[in-house]
This record gives sequence, structure tokens and C-alpha cells, in this order.
Amino acid sequence: LCAVLSIHSLNYSAHRKVGRIRRYFLKAMLHQDISWHDTQNTGAFATKFTDSLDKIQEGIGEKVGTFTYLVTTFVASVVVSMFYGWELTLVMTAICPVFVIVTVLVARVQTLLTTEETDSYGDAGAVVEEVLSNIRTVMAYGGEDKEVDRYKQKLSPAKKVGIKSGVYLGLGGGTSWMLVFFAYSLAFWYGTPLILADRGRPHSVYTPGVLLIILFGVVSGATHLGFCAPHLEAFAKARGAYKSVTSVLSRRPIIDVSSGGVRLDCPLGDIEFRDVHFTYPARPDVKILKGISFKVKAGESVALVGGSGSGKSTTIQLLERFYDPDSGSVTVSGVDLRSLDLKWV
Repeated sequence: LCAVLSIHSLNYSAHRKVGRIRRYFLKAMLHQDISWHDTQNTGAFATKFTDSLDKIQEGIGEKVGTFTYLVTTFVASVVVSMFYGWELTLVMTAICPVFVIVTVLVARVQTLLTTEETDSYGDAGAVVEEVLSNIRTVMAYGGEDKEVDRYKQKLSPAKKVGIKSGVYLGLGGGTSWMLVFFAYSLAFWYGTPLILADRGRPHSVYTPGVLLIILFGVVSGATHLGFCAPHLEAFAKARGAYKSVTSVLSRRPIIDVSSGGVRLDCPLGDIEFRDVHFTYPARPDVKILKGISFKVKAGESVALVGGSGSGKSTTIQLLERFYDPDSGSVTVSGVDLRSLDLKWV
């Protein structure tokens, strides 16, 4: 009954927390400036975000209760063993730090590999979204096999990461079981002389029964400690996934909608561009505006003429303050656009 209540409560709590993170994330994403959205791959970003939240929910759910049970069992086993024979218990618990070191190393490696795996799945998801949204074109040109190969290519890094992850988990599990059998050998090697030394005494501390109690107590505790490794892996994955989410939650947009600013009493003023230089964040090597300057008086109509990529629409986007110029200024009624309240603009 307690286990059912524990699992239900932790999973319910994890579901609520992840739901709260979703709301905060959506709010943070909608408040980001256009330059940030230009540098994001929409499909990869959505896939990465969904995968990250699944890992976070797994890491803060029922595994927390199971991990607590495993650690508590380890502590209780050691305490009981110490009660029956502290000397032999101390000798056998020498293997416990090795258990901890192995599990911590595996968890750290998993944290690094999880980040790489999430990025790879995000790129592969972007390919799927692109193909499905243009499925008519793909089928018209017979590009199914080509797109499948492209999808496999994007998944290739995830496959390599999965192989590495399996190797490290295998090494960690193998080392844990090696330590268990080493504990058996250590118990008989050190415990047998203690039993022989206590033989014939009126109040013997060490007997074959005590040896078995301590042996199975410490081994059981160490085994439960070793079972913590998969849960630490889940915690490590959740930690790595949370880092990718917080990179958006903690980012302050260059152009903040909620920052406030000046509101003009008369919005119908002159518009002036003064030596404006600009490049798009997604294409920093292509300069769109190179020192453009002009003035539009209130009520005046002006036509912007030029070839494709000459900066006509860019000028309007700067006026709407989707972006800020790299240098120079855009003013309305003599007030720099960056000083005005963006919601009012």
C-alpha cells in the first residue's frame, strides 16, 4: 500500500511539475526576439523539447522513491551488520566506496552522452517534419529513398552515442557484480580467523551464523547500492535534459517586449534612418544594409525600390523593431526606436 501511494504521489507530482515547465517554456519562447527564432530549427527544436521533458518527468517521478528505498536498504543493512560484528563489517564495507565511484562515473558519462543524443534526435525529427510537410513534392520526384538515407544519416550520431552508453553501462554493471563476488571472498578470508579465535569462549562474538548475517547483510546492502546505477542514469539524463530547457528559460531576449519604454503623445511623427548597418543573425556573413540614411516626414509616401535582397523588407522589419540595427539608429519623432515601448509600437 505504501509503495502504491509513493509511486502514485511521485508520478502525480512529476506530471504537475513538467506541466508547469511546459507553460514557463512556452511563455519564455514567445517572449524571445525574432533573431533567436531565426537561428532555431523549428522541427529539431520541437523534437528536442518533447524528448527533454519526457526525460525530466522520468527523472523526478517514481524513480526518486525507488532510489530512496535502495539507499535506505543499504544503510539499514550496514547498521544491522555493525550490530553483530563491527570488525568484519568495516572490512567488508571497504568495497562500498568503489561502488559509489563506479555509479558516479557512469552517471556523469550518461549526462554528457544524453545531451549529444537529444541533439541528434532533434535533427532527425526536423528531417521527418520537413519530409511530411512536403510529402507531395518528395513523391513527385521519387525522393523517398534519398530522404530515408538522410534520416538515417541524422540518426547516426545517436546510434554511436547509444553504443557508447551501452558500453559504459555494461562496464559499470560488470564491475558491480565483480565487487559482490569479491565481498564473498573477503568475508570468508577475514571472517574465518575471527570465528576460530572466538571458539571456546563463553560469549563468542563471531560464529558461522554471525558470519553469514554480516556477509549477506553487507552484500545485500552493496547490491542495492549497485542497483542505484540505472536510477542515477535516469537522474543524469533528466539533469542533462533540464540544462537544454533552462537555456531557453534563462535567456534574456535582446528585444524584450515586457521591458516598457516611452510612449509618444503624437505617434504621427517623422521617421528617420541614420547610417543604419544591419546583418541577419542567421546570415552574419551577408550584410543587408550598408549605412542607409533617409527621412520620411509625417503624411509623406515613400517607395523603396530595389532588387531581391537589397533590404526593402528589412527596412520595414527594423521599423517594426523585429530587429535592432547593428549600428546607426531608427527614430520616430526624433526618439530612438529602442527607447519606445515595444507594445505601443
